[in-house]
Amino acid sequence: MSFQFPQVDTVVSQLAQQYAQSESTLKGGLLMPTVQLPVSEDGSGYLKATYIQFDAGEFFGDADSTDYEKHRAAPGSGAILMDTPDLAAASFTLDQRRGKMPVPGSMSRIGPVDVRASKVASAITRFNLQTERQIASKVDAAANYATGLKATLASGSRWNEAGGDPQTLIAEAKNAVAKQSGRRPNVMWMGTDVAAALLANEGGHMIGGGAVLQGLLDESDLAKSFQVSKILVMDSVYNNANRGQTATNAFVWTSTSCGLLYVPENALEAASSGQALPAMQANFAAFGYTFVPQGKGSGPNSMEVIRKWDDDTASWLHYLSDWRTPVTCSTLLGYHWTTAVD
Repeated sequence: MSFQFPQVDTVVSQLAQQYAQSESTLKGGLLMPTVQLPVSEDGSGYLKATYIQFDAGEFFGDADSTDYEKHRAAPGSGAILMDTPDLAAASFTLDQRRGKMPVPGSMSRIGPVDVRASKVASAITRFNLQTERQIASKVDAAANYATGLKATLASGSRWNEAGGDPQTLIAEAKNAVAKQSGRRPNVMWMGTDVAAALLANEGGHMIGGGAVLQGLLDESDLAKSFQVSKILVMDSVYNNANRGQTATNAFVWTSTSCGLLYVPENALEAASSGQALPAMQANFAAFGYTFVPQGKGSGPNSMEVIRKWDDDTASWLHYLSDWRTPVTCSTLLGYHWTTAVD
């Protein structure tokens, strides 16, 4: 049997990236923007990547010092490796760590896949939904927020009820995040039921500029009213039926939950335009980032197709890899509401 080194199929890789970037219903990447990591390789079968991790208690200095330089000290127990991402880092002093990302062959690969467009598109959909669900498991989970930065609204005070007061609660939540982190949230995400209630002003308590907002609103109205840069309605769905069973769609994000996050403006602008940030530009605290190794694919989705000739079938096998790894960086840079509406 002849042997041929695997090689990157540039054309199919670019096709895969185009499919990935065309999926507009997936918004998790705006909340946890993509950061490209400088990488090196050794004989262990892993790519080593330097990434930014926040894992102590304050932005500037540790708990016992106001010395700015000490925030670059060795990481605490909350530090995590790239190949074993934690769902909730404890807190966030700026630090750089050496971590590992798995090379194709484990969870990062599905294949072989047919290179026809329909097959590539199907595989990309699976990758995108997987990443969206990974991000949702971090953002849309009250356990991943610090004490005092989460709430469950009781019956009678929910935002689709007359007793609800979303604007007051949102303003208080932004102040609570700013008090703990020094950063004010600039992005609000909401499940579909929350969006439906707020956009229709169901409780009749939305105000703006001293006037009650009447009738159906749009997302720009809400952004202005809540004083955030962006409102995101998390409406992506996936098939949660078992293989071979009738398809059943389910929301990736909990439809009755919502939250506020701080995303650095440069990262938000890059994610909105479909670009990734170089590691040196991701030097501001964020709730989380989605890391990709530099040089593995291109663009924020880092899709790569490797092809290898197979003598047994006399054909090329195409292995499709997705290198995105969402990692929670800070539990202090967001606020989470469970059952914001009923």
